[in-house]
Amino acid sequence: MPKVNKIVKKEIKNRKNWNERIEISRHIAQYKSEEYYYVLYLNLIGIPKGAFAIRSDGTVPELSIAKKLSLE
Repeated sequence: MPKVNKIVKKEIKNRKNWNERIEISRHIAQYKSEEYYYVLYLNLIGIPKGAFAIRSDGTVPELSIAKKLSLE
């Protein structure tokens, strides 16, 4: 797991349910000179429940930017 700052960790934890675990991808995307992390939410047995991209400053980008990041 890449090293993420406290702001990003707090935002990820705020979005997760009590019965989910998280995985942060080792791949860090760079788009327009900003860094983005990929976060995957899994249920207790490991089945993916959702995913999203988050900026290194703790904000979640708009859907249009997140789609571009997934294509890279």
